[in-house]
Amino acid sequence: MSEQAVDRALLLSVLRLASFLAVLALISPAAWGIYTMAPVGSSNLIVNPSFEQGSMGPWVLGANYCGVFGDSPCSPWHVSSDESNGGTYSIEDTGDTELLQYFEPVLGVEVTDVSFFVKQEPAEVFGVELFYTTGSTTMIPIFPADTDWNYYDVASSVDPSRMLYGIGFVNYSDQNGNGPMWLDDVVVDPPLPIATREPSCVVLLAFGLLSLVGLAKWREHLSRSHLCSLLC
Repeated sequence: MSEQAVDRALLLSVLRLASFLAVLALISPAAWGIYTMAPVGSSNLIVNPSFEQGSMGPWVLGANYCGVFGDSPCSPWHVSSDESNGGTYSIEDTGDTELLQYFEPVLGVEVTDVSFFVKQEPAEVFGVELFYTTGSTTMIPIFPADTDWNYYDVASSVDPSRMLYGIGFVNYSDQNGNGPMWLDDVVVDPPLPIATREPSCVVLLAFGLLSLVGLAKWREHLSRSHLCSLLC
């Protein structure tokens, strides 16, 4: 085989391999591990959502209206193993005391899930509070259908134009004969990170190295006149 034919075959081989790598990067990023995650938030903004740590933190007590409405004696929110939706613990209250948690602000329109499980005896009414960085608060009264553990999602009540940064719960004990309420498995959930395609550094590096090798080899064997004879 002539030197010119060898050089032409070498050039075609390099170009074909580079083209194959480029196409593979575009149509099959998973093969190269080049999926990336869009940083749109964590899966749950609530810390200690199920109280399985056996403690309240970082949940805190808010306003205490115990005895104000005749609902005494009171037992403010505390972690309990008496009842649980799942696991060992939940958090329990008898009396009108707020339970609060604040988190990294998130735009309301991005929130897809504000859910929790509640058990109240007797079943009457309790309140959920949504706090915004503007200083405004949305209060949502909820009327349980029975005294079992029930699932609720109040995401539809989140103001899409405001930054949500906190959630609260109040057991209206004065409305249910001063009975207890249990809370478990709280979720405030923005969208999960989304897999997106981006150029792979591995593929781009491989493409660049192959190109340099091919160029060096090409320059080694061909003069300008030889190159012109091949391409012209």
